[in-house]
Amino acid sequence: MFEEDYQGEERIQNVNKYEDLLKKKEPIFFDVEEFEGIIDFYIENNQINSAYRATHIASRLYPSSVEILLKKSQLLIDKDKPEEALKTLNNLRFIDPGNADIFLAIGISLIKMERVTEACRNIDKSFDLSNKEDALDILMAAADQLHVSGYQEEAAKYWQRALEFSPENINVLFDYAVFCTETKANEKAIELLNTAIEIDPFFEISWYNLAFAYSNNSDFIHAIEALDYAIAIEPDYPEALYMKGLCHFYLSDNKEAISALVECISLDSLNVDALKLLSASYSAERDYENAKYFLSQYLKLLPDQHDSLFDYGLLWFESGNSVKALKFIKKAIQLSPQSYLYYLNYGMVCLESDMLTEGYSFVKKAMKMNPDDYRSWLLMAGYKEQMESTLEALKTTIAAIRHFKDENYYLFYFYLSFYNFKMGRQRSGLRYFDKANALNEINFADFEVLQDNKNMVKFQKFLIKAKRLKK
Repeated sequence: MFEEDYQGEERIQNVNKYEDLLKKKEPIFFDVEEFEGIIDFYIENNQINSAYRATHIASRLYPSSVEILLKKSQLLIDKDKPEEALKTLNNLRFIDPGNADIFLAIGISLIKMERVTEACRNIDKSFDLSNKEDALDILMAAADQLHVSGYQEEAAKYWQRALEFSPENINVLFDYAVFCTETKANEKAIELLNTAIEIDPFFEISWYNLAFAYSNNSDFIHAIEALDYAIAIEPDYPEALYMKGLCHFYLSDNKEAISALVECISLDSLNVDALKLLSASYSAERDYENAKYFLSQYLKLLPDQHDSLFDYGLLWFESGNSVKALKFIKKAIQLSPQSYLYYLNYGMVCLESDMLTEGYSFVKKAMKMNPDDYRSWLLMAGYKEQMESTLEALKTTIAAIRHFKDENYYLFYFYLSFYNFKMGRQRSGLRYFDKANALNEINFADFEVLQDNKNMVKFQKFLIKAKRLKK
């Protein structure tokens, strides 16, 4: 312990002396071990450029030092200069052919250069040359580099080798499971994490990652069970509370979602994901006041998120305030003018609020941007009925049916039925209603009609009368 403290203090003194000499532009001289300590200090503090500069100076003083040249090559790899690193490493392999670290560095360089087969040969040679303590690190380093470079099949092989080499190593089980989760091999991740938990059941992150793997498989029940264990071990665990809320939200258990998310925010008030999800959970419960409050807190932190401004506008609409709804939807449009859905919903709010002239242009633009969204046709028909005539609305709906000739959207026939009834064409109205109902059974209580409620009541009366006529 005292020796380690002394060496640490000595290294800091050497770093200070080195930086002082650099600043004064005076000659720099340290022995090889001292230079290695200076370089390692910079690497450990993630000062890659400073570390590389030190290796550059050291390699001029000690051009035959394998350790200095190896560190320089490893730093070149970190700086994404594998070709330059490989030139030095290919010389070092002949100078010190029994050095496992050299062949590992060659392998990592070749992976970055997309020469994977050759890379694996050098990594395997590094493994063969290494002692038992270093062998596992070599397999894990190779797996990590292959993974980040996009060679998932090869990475999986090295992770499996690492597991076979050390089957009860928590780090291997945990990191291999993370790799499996990231590559959607969720069943394997679950298997690995359950093994890790058997070895150490009190490591809360294993339970959290197990929940993540379960949720990736849409198994939210088991995910919540795993999260409860994680939270029992570490109660102040906002990430686990957020995921628990998310799982409950996916299960449409909004009250439980709200409970978990409120606790999450009490621990981490700046958790924007939790604020947004909490708003969505309250909205699903039709508690629009709380939904607006938490989304407003989110927007204070991220004011330029166009999708959230859009959602905020819709919440104001659900609360009965069309003016504020249009204000926030328009802000969303300004930030993301290519999102046709924003124009479409702006038009919907205008239609509901009798702001027909303004809304019509937005619906027209939405249709131009995406003519293949059936909702824009229905909305346009609604505008035609309000601004021109029921006949024009009917014509627009017929045009929609022709446009979507390969689709059977029941809503088109529902609206044809509505417009025919309104024009007094009761038998045609009933025929179209029956066609709509055959495609999708209509429940008036659940149906969100675009026309006003008075027209809906008339429609139902027409329907009752028409059914009597049919008899």
